[in-house]
Amino acid sequence: MNVLIIEDNIESADTLSEYLANKGHHCIVANDGKSALEKELSNFDVAILDIDLPGELSGLDIVPILKELRDNILTILVSANDAILYSDESKTTGADFFLTKPIDLVELHSLVEDHKKQFFAGGDEHDFQN
Repeated sequence: MNVLIIEDNIESADTLSEYLANKGHHCIVANDGKSALEKELSNFDVAILDIDLPGELSGLDIVPILKELRDNILTILVSANDAILYSDESKTTGADFFLTKPIDLVELHSLVEDHKKQFFAGGDEHDFQN
């Protein structure tokens, strides 16, 4: 699956990317909202978004953009701040799941694999062209 990781903490982004790549997924990392929007967003099957990003766009701002481009994209919001993660604002974005940092990598992989089975059992994954 093609996974977009939007995370400003380089170490966290690398950990997520390496873990999912080792599980057979193709990962691209963006360290802020602006650079994420420069990617070909319709090519991604999964997006993992930190809520607190530097710059003008937060993960909360990006989820609706992703969902508009591709309604079956799996979106996972992450934050170390439970109050923000489970706020009414977070819930109205249309995100599919919310994970608290530090992220349980096994749980994350399970969400990605469940999504893959549900939507791409017929081999309809996008070819990555980003």
